[in-house]
Amino acid sequence: MAERMNRTEIPNEGIETPSGRLYPPPKHGSQIIFFIAAFFIAIVLGWIVSESAGNISELASGVIYFTYIIILFSGYAVWAGIAGSIAFRTIKVPLFKILFRFIIHKQKPASIEELFPTQEEAANIMVKVQKAARSFFILSVPVGLAGGFLSLFFNKEISSVFLFVIITATSASYGYFLFYYGRRGYMPFPED
Repeated sequence: MAERMNRTEIPNEGIETPSGRLYPPPKHGSQIIFFIAAFFIAIVLGWIVSESAGNISELASGVIYFTYIIILFSGYAVWAGIAGSIAFRTIKVPLFKILFRFIIHKQKPASIEELFPTQEEAANIMVKVQKAARSFFILSVPVGLAGGFLSLFFNKEISSVFLFVIITATSASYGYFLFYYGRRGYMPFPED
């Protein structure tokens, strides 16, 4: 049977693979705590930015809060979709081929190892899934620009350009923060 990679085999600084550096995933509880903390960070960012705008309407404040929350949830949704696609292409498609050969051609697999990815293939899959966390940063830029654009229409006490820059910069920073920790395995995978 193919060897399975576990946390103890991956040092804290990670290991180099042909696809890039593989970081050890933290415990599942740590991932859930990080996700909850990331949500509260989005709320705090929304509060700080809406307070810095001065006396603004509830709708305007809601738009600012929503900007950071949408970065978290849309980035997570895209990342989960990419991760599922990677898993499907690299694990399930070969299994379907083996099943097809068995059902149509009555050809049995040579060994049980054929059904599972090797340790190297599993490491490459994990690296690709971790790298897919860049979706947080990629999405944060247009979402931040959109939130900044909407802020131009708010009645506020500070300069429209200044608020636009604050929202765009903090959105990109928040997206990079999520990417950085997501790349290191802190985002829980939906199927776990």
